[in-house]
Amino acid sequence: MKHCFFNHTIHEDLQKCFAVLCAFAPLRETGSCSVFDLEFTQHPTPISRKDAKAQRTKKTLSNFFRFSCVAWLFLFVSFASAAEPTAELALTPAEIFPGEPIQARLTVRHLAEVRVYPFLPPKKMGEFELLGTSKSPETKTTKDGQKEDVFTFKITCFEVGDHTIPPLEISYSTASDKSTTLPSIKTAGQHVTIKSAVEALKQKNAQPGATPVSDESLLRPVPPPMEMALDKRPIIIGLSIALAVVLLAILAYFLFKRFKNRLRPAAPPPPPLPPDEEALTALSNLEREEACAPATVKEFYTTLSEITRRYLGRRYRFDALEMTTEELLREARSIGWDAPLLRTLAEAAAESDSVKFAKMEPGQSSRHAALERARQLVLDTRPAPQSVTESEG
Repeated sequence: MKHCFFNHTIHEDLQKCFAVLCAFAPLRETGSCSVFDLEFTQHPTPISRKDAKAQRTKKTLSNFFRFSCVAWLFLFVSFASAAEPTAELALTPAEIFPGEPIQARLTVRHLAEVRVYPFLPPKKMGEFELLGTSKSPETKTTKDGQKEDVFTFKITCFEVGDHTIPPLEISYSTASDKSTTLPSIKTAGQHVTIKSAVEALKQKNAQPGATPVSDESLLRPVPPPMEMALDKRPIIIGLSIALAVVLLAILAYFLFKRFKNRLRPAAPPPPPLPPDEEALTALSNLEREEACAPATVKEFYTTLSEITRRYLGRRYRFDALEMTTEELLREARSIGWDAPLLRTLAEAAAESDSVKFAKMEPGQSSRHAALERARQLVLDTRPAPQSVTESEG
């Protein structure tokens, strides 16, 4: 269905044109007059030749003005109708059984400067349902220079009877159109007949000489079961991912088990024993080794001297291992030892120096006496134990 630019038909436009012309050129006072009447009537009273010529000139100009207006209006209406797009909907077929598809072809013809917007058919068109649409419209140019946009889609209907597809609206725009709302055109309503297969079969059986056909022939045969090919790729990918996860978990467990001790912070070393306990323990070990496997004289006295000097160095906080005998005795005097302790230390140092430097070899009893002398020196110089009351204070 065509729609003009100004929402009027061409016939209505022409009627208004003629009304305008008649307004510019009123009817003559005598007799009837039409728009195209060019005859002149004699004036009832005699006039001069000059006045008659003026009247004829005025009449000729009036008729020329009428013809010019009509010609311009015809040209304007023709241009408006040519610039307006047209839409046509074609259906194939026009008669179907319920559920069968109908191929719909919507053709929009327009000038090259007119832009037609893509048509999206609604899902419901009256009693009809949309089955599918084409991806993009087909565009081609006609011989007269116009363009045609073709939109194709499929519809169907399940209700038996005569149905009408409602008009479909297509929007477009032109370069000269400055309005906020887009103009549109509509297709004419299309009639479609949905036939009943049962009624068609009854009419066919009612014809004379026709072979009767049962209603069961209308039923389509049940198709056999369709064999679906199993796609194994998702299964293989899933199993591969699961296997990779399991292997990574096993590897992570073994790595954690292996480096667990390295990651664990090292335990702090035990606090050192007090100097007196360390010296007494070392003297007991030396005595046990001497009883089991006696060492040489020089080794025994060297170990005994190191135990004694290490104890004195830790007990009084000086480097006793690197001191000579004289320096050691001098340090002991400065600490404030009494004469018996100084004499015991001097005897032990002299005996050790005699073995190491003079190569003297004391007997077993002398070794035992030297060990007891060192133990007694530690016991005499160890710090006095603090009482419970003093420690709490």
